[in-house]
Amino acid sequence: MRDSLSKALRKHYTRQGNRLVFSNGMTLNQLALEMWEKLGYREIDASVLSRVIKNQRKFTSKQIKVFAEILKLTSNEFRRLYTEYCCEVLSKADIKEDFINDIIYQTDGYEQILDKIEEARLYDALDLAYRWENETEDFLKSKIKILKKARVLKKLYDLWGRLLIKKVWTILEYRHRDVALPEIIYVPSLLERIAKITNNREFIGRAEAVRGRICFHQKLFSQALKHDSESLHYLRNCNEIQWVIGRLMLTYAILNEDSKILELQEQIEKTLYTSQIYQKFSVYRGLSGTYIVVRNFDKAQKYLQQTWDLFDKQIKDGEGNFKNKSKITLYHSEELFYQHFGTYNKSLRNLEKESKRLTELFRYNQYLIEAGQIEYTKFL
Repeated sequence: MRDSLSKALRKHYTRQGNRLVFSNGMTLNQLALEMWEKLGYREIDASVLSRVIKNQRKFTSKQIKVFAEILKLTSNEFRRLYTEYCCEVLSKADIKEDFINDIIYQTDGYEQILDKIEEARLYDALDLAYRWENETEDFLKSKIKILKKARVLKKLYDLWGRLLIKKVWTILEYRHRDVALPEIIYVPSLLERIAKITNNREFIGRAEAVRGRICFHQKLFSQALKHDSESLHYLRNCNEIQWVIGRLMLTYAILNEDSKILELQEQIEKTLYTSQIYQKFSVYRGLSGTYIVVRNFDKAQKYLQQTWDLFDKQIKDGEGNFKNKSKITLYHSEELFYQHFGTYNKSLRNLEKESKRLTELFRYNQYLIEAGQIEYTKFL
């Protein structure tokens, strides 16, 4: 017989010699009598309560509620007990444990929320994504705080880790640059903790990648190089690998280590065949940024034009795929191109005005920068 409820009940009594004394000071006989009275002088006595404690019998729903009421359990303590009671009821009906976990702990629901957050981001709804991320993180943390089941905790920590990765991206796009980095500084160490709990080394790579991005934004390029290079030992997600390689190329360009760039370019281009539209857009734009920094006019223009082609043919007239962010970032690419080469790849006459309008409308606050002040950090 499943014994998770009887184990949970142990937190609410102690053994003193041959007697059980509950957290409110009552003995087993006293508690049984009090429960019997509150249950209408039926359903329970000392022998029934003793068998529940020994896992030889189960509480009914009414009994467990009365038990919690008499012991004055907190809402979290009662929720933990009642959750275990529900699990045992479902288990008795021969329902598989994975399905029980989905029902009781709503893990499937959290998966759907992560999908909705991603959809909000794709449609440039940063206000909505940021709110959902914060609310979902609060819910996950509250669940994790009260649960003891290792298997369910592992799943919830995995969801939390994946949520944090999305949240870092949103914060760096949505929050003003002066407050964005302090909001994510805690994330790498938390991702490492999650990696240990879930036994998923991908989170170690994500932690190093976040450190790399933080260092890059702080213009600590040598440190960024170290963290990003380390992350590639652990990362398996193709999109994340592309982001890190793109940042490494740009970092090497800034540090005047041009010899490293071609090898990384070949590596990143091999991954493009299975990439989604926006990811290809980001890779081409990142390549143009790298070659702008090393002042290779032909390659910078080539990749910037490929970025425009992808935008014009597959992003501009569609839905999702960060359509509005794409136009904003293209303006920044053109402005940086002009800063380095003294000429425009495309006219900025209408693009600059439209970019500013979209930046304010969709709250891409990282891009609230005046012309002539565009930085290579905007290629991340």
